[in-house]
Amino acid sequence: MHRSFYNILFLLIIGIILTGCGNDFYSNSSKYDKEYLNEIISAIESGDSDNIRSLFASDLQLNSEDLDIGIQEILTLYQGTMTSSKSVGSATESRANGKKTLYSTYRIYTDKGEYCISYLYQAGGDAEKKGFRHVALCKNENYHDADVMIGYPDCEGAYAYCSDEAKTRINKKLTEAGFDFEEYKKDKDEIQASLKNK
Repeated sequence: MHRSFYNILFLLIIGIILTGCGNDFYSNSSKYDKEYLNEIISAIESGDSDNIRSLFASDLQLNSEDLDIGIQEILTLYQGTMTSSKSVGSATESRANGKKTLYSTYRIYTDKGEYCISYLYQAGGDAEKKGFRHVALCKNENYHDADVMIGYPDCEGAYAYCSDEAKTRINKKLTEAGFDFEEYKKDKDEIQASLKNK
């Protein structure tokens, strides 16, 4: 009797602690997701590279050699004003050290084109690591191309597939970060083949 009372009390205390330590980030992740998306899209639509840069974590602003190149690629590719957006998927993660991240991909519809954007936002942990850590963009029509990959958050910084030169630079950067384009193409071919056989 006493043991089960203490077990219940323990669970209640843990629940209160978790709620006080940012459980709102999970229970309201869609709210945060939209906030982060609107924040980055507003900065892109301002056309001001400094506005975009300021949203990235301070450690990346200091140490990323190609952040400014990537921001220019995004500004080159993205045209118009967002009219609507559609989530393709998102995921949240928490660690014991207080680090909280949200990774998300959206289809963006503007009055001048259609795009796909992926981002990784760190909301907890070390202060210098909070902010956007990954923002990548491509045209919607290229999202499923085997040589286009915007959804690889291990590749920190900013980039957009705005030209063949950008694609060469980006794909070299992704390969160096550990992404395997050959394996990606193989997996995509297998998925497409299985869909045709159904």
